Amino acid sequence: YFWQQASQAMDEPGRHFVAVTDPGSSLEALAEERGFRATFLADPDVGGRYSALSAFGLVPAGLIGIDIEQLLTAGDRAAAACGPQVPVEENPGVRLGAIIGTARGAEVPTVYFAASAPASSLPIWAEQLLAESTGKEDKGILPVADGGVVPGGDATIVSVGSTRRDDAEATLAFSDPFDIGGAMFLLEFATAVAGEVLGIQPFDQPDVQLAKTLAHEAMEGRLAASGPAPAPVARAGDVLGEFPESPAYVSIQAYLAATDSTDALLESLRSAIANRTDRYVTIGYGPRFLHSTGQLHKGGPAGGFFLQLVDDPHAEVAVPETDFSFNQLVDAQARGDRAALTDRKRQVVAIDLGDDPASIARLTEWFETD
Repeated sequence: YFWQQASQAMDEPGRHFVAVTDPGSSLEALAEERGFRATFLADPDVGGRYSALSAFGLVPAGLIGIDIEQLLTAGDRAAAACGPQVPVEENPGVRLGAIIGTARGAEVPTVYFAASAPASSLPIWAEQLLAESTGKEDKGILPVADGGVVPGGDATIVSVGSTRRDDAEATLAFSDPFDIGGAMFLLEFATAVAGEVLGIQPFDQPDVQLAKTLAHEAMEGRLAASGPAPAPVARAGDVLGEFPESPAYVSIQAYLAATDSTDALLESLRSAIANRTDRYVTIGYGPRFLHSTGQLHKGGPAGGFFLQLVDDPHAEVAVPETDFSFNQLVDAQARGDRAALTDRKRQVVAIDLGDDPASIARLTEWFETD
């Protein structure tokens, strides 16, 4: 889509594109064919969720003016602190991993990330790292990114940033923004340790591919009816009539445009559900979460309730050089994920908001008053 826009505006659009990819990928070939300004080849042995301090994270950071050397220096300090010469009892990555791997939770082990500046956005990244790495073989740790209410349900609290929480079992305290590089390394190391504690392989993601495959089948019209069809928001009360009183957790899956107003509406919905159930509620925008927390939803502990929100935008936007639109693609991804959740015997309800995301407020009222 952006290539089409650039091609219409300039003679050499390739000079305005760079690629970050694995060696030998189709994207590398495309970049060569179209004359991209540069191609950065990443280490193919580093999985996506562990790649923040590889070319995948460092190239965008450098392009917005971040001092890469300072970021990596902080990562190097953390790596040295977790090195093989450091006794286990003094290794901060091992200690953090042991705490995360033995997280508390009423029904599902849960880690609540409480963040403050300069790490306010770090939990969103850590959410994918932890959920995708540990959610498999009916085991896993539910990560809850900072925000919304904290209900009465039990959880292990990890504090990150400049403000310490007295009730945190683990604290990554720092005030220099570049120390995020060190925090990222420690969390990656700790996630691998947590996988060892749980007895799972933290470097694969077997259930991510299932949703991709089913989405592909939906695009080709080969996906048999599986899972609930989205109900209009006006019928939310009917389809939510059997909403469990005490699910293990609730996941709001929003196949909606991510805007500030939608963020606020989803936070209100999260608070209403948390207050009603006394359980932790997570929020993920689709299809982003499919490659992160989606692994936990399908491969992790059972008992979650999944509320999928879809819309019907009035504008149809074509994907250039294909025979489909973005609307069709997102719809197929939502249908594929519903089918994958149903295949894994997860409880999922889909609500069609039409072309008005503000109708999320009607759902919130249902949870507050029913």
